[in-house]
Amino acid sequence: MTSRVLRSLPWPRATVSVVWRAVAVLCFAEFVRTGVYGAFLPLFGPKVLGLNATAVALAFSVHFGADTVARSLGGHLVGRFGLRPLAVVGTLVTLGVLLTLPHVATAWELMLLAAVHGVAFSPLWPGVMTLASSNAAPDEQARATSFTQMAIFPFIGISFLGIGELASLGMRLGQTSVAWLTLVLAGFLPVLFLLGRKWEIASVRRASTATSVREAAPPTPPRTKRALAVLLPVAVMQTLGLTLLSPILLKFAVNAGLGTLGLAIVIGIGAGTAYLLLSASGRLADRRGARPVLVLGLVLIGLGFAFIATLPPLWAYFAIAALVGVGYSLMMPGWLGLVAKMLPEKERATRWGVIMTAENVGTTVGPLIGGFAWDAFGMRGPFLVGAGLFTVMTIVYLFWKPRV
Repeated sequence: MTSRVLRSLPWPRATVSVVWRAVAVLCFAEFVRTGVYGAFLPLFGPKVLGLNATAVALAFSVHFGADTVARSLGGHLVGRFGLRPLAVVGTLVTLGVLLTLPHVATAWELMLLAAVHGVAFSPLWPGVMTLASSNAAPDEQARATSFTQMAIFPFIGISFLGIGELASLGMRLGQTSVAWLTLVLAGFLPVLFLLGRKWEIASVRRASTATSVREAAPPTPPRTKRALAVLLPVAVMQTLGLTLLSPILLKFAVNAGLGTLGLAIVIGIGAGTAYLLLSASGRLADRRGARPVLVLGLVLIGLGFAFIATLPPLWAYFAIAALVGVGYSLMMPGWLGLVAKMLPEKERATRWGVIMTAENVGTTVGPLIGGFAWDAFGMRGPFLVGAGLFTVMTIVYLFWKPRV
């Protein structure tokens, strides 16, 4: 059974341990920061530290802003020093932030902690994505990077809901330390995964040969500044389109008659469909090419947005959720596979950092545009804007044929 699972993964058996240790470190790092800024501080800050809601919200923005600004530098440092030492530094800084948090007395102290935490976190995403793609077989990079992202996402949701519930329960019982201790434990766990064998980027030796992944891979295809210039705005648009709905989704569900339970079922159908099809979609992107798979995914997501903008009957939302789930399962490996194949192996971590900075800009701007579209055009507005964005991206990828 274990042997079959290992064979199904996109990494050679000799490199699986290193990759999954790196993924585990990022999983717990995301768990901690989501729990701290999204669930714990909104309750703990005003009631225990005496900080107002504005200070707490600003800490959230400062942390993610620092992470966004520093990701390019973080990727460069990973390429120069390797992921492991930077992951050790990030883990130690995270533990320091958690241990200092209960003693924060002013908003400025909280902002400083949030900024330092964001900078220390910044190398992890480009480093882990580089490790995952560089250690995959040349024809498995789309599936490898998709597996990596989808393994991490559940920790974000579990942290937001779990730490939020623990913090809320602790406030009611007068035991505010329960959620904090959970975060400290989660912050310490990466230490266990950082022990052991040496980590390397793009030079992990396969068990079956004495050559490195870099030596075994085909020559790096031509990379141009023009290609990166096209990738960056599209990276912004993709995350912008996917985050348009975050501030209005619950309000839309209520107005459309779905309610909270209906919304949860719709999200569950979409996410479940994406997870179920991800492995097959990743193989398709690796075998048939990343760009056509990406284009098909963008078309399906755009159609989903357009159908919702028509305000269909309730039953249709569940079918549309499945359609968008299929689209997302195609878009993710298509996009990640395209990026992984276009980035020069020698500079891959640095370029991943640049791409992820652009993605974070889209994540930051998306909710603002979604809220504006709702106010300006009503409940159809964010979906019309989303459909337009995905149409533009589809046209870009139809006519732009990168050399990968």
